[in-house]
Amino acid sequence: ESTGRIHISLFGTITIQHSGTVPQPVRGGRHRILLGLMAANTAGHRPLSYEDFCRIASGVEDDVPYAKHLSGNAVSRLRSIIGHEAVRTDTLPPYLNTDIVDVDFLNVERLREQALRMLNEQQWFKAYEAMLEALGIADGSTPFPTLYAEFFETARDDYESRMRNALLKVVSALLAERDFEHAEILLRHGFNAMPEDEEVASLLKQVLVQQHRSAEASHIR
Repeated sequence: ESTGRIHISLFGTITIQHSGTVPQPVRGGRHRILLGLMAANTAGHRPLSYEDFCRIASGVEDDVPYAKHLSGNAVSRLRSIIGHEAVRTDTLPPYLNTDIVDVDFLNVERLREQALRMLNEQQWFKAYEAMLEALGIADGSTPFPTLYAEFFETARDDYESRMRNALLKVVSALLAERDFEHAEILLRHGFNAMPEDEEVASLLKQVLVQQHRSAEASHIR
């Protein structure tokens, strides 16, 4: 069993990376579903009961004992891939042991929350730094790729809404301080992730005009 921290990516491609190795795509749809479920459950925005966890993990809707059986087997197989201690089952649903597992999705959520805390403390630049780091990790991607159960569709929508709202709050604070340079940096990340978002595009144009770059602003769709 590998030692050291384990990095799990839930953006772009779902991968596992043990210390000193390169990221490896997670093979097996059930393994990807389990990783996504455990990460989303840890974030805590829509906590799942054990029964619902097993229904989603197994794809079995109408036979809870069988769903639990299939889910238990899948957890055992996942542990053999990422390490027994990486998945805890001392309480149910199973959860990722964040003492040894690093998940990019959870890091983004933590940084987004940190940015909002810094705003409340009127520490504008620290809010900017946390938001920029969160956007950089996500890199324009949405979480839980290849996972299309209703739970994940909802989780993606919720994530995008939380990120957008946090982005706009931090940008608004920076604009109030007339910090157009750092507002532009955040808005460019936001525009990259949400090119169809009219409010983000409009704010980016405004920031460019404020910096006497009207020609550049005219090219923003």
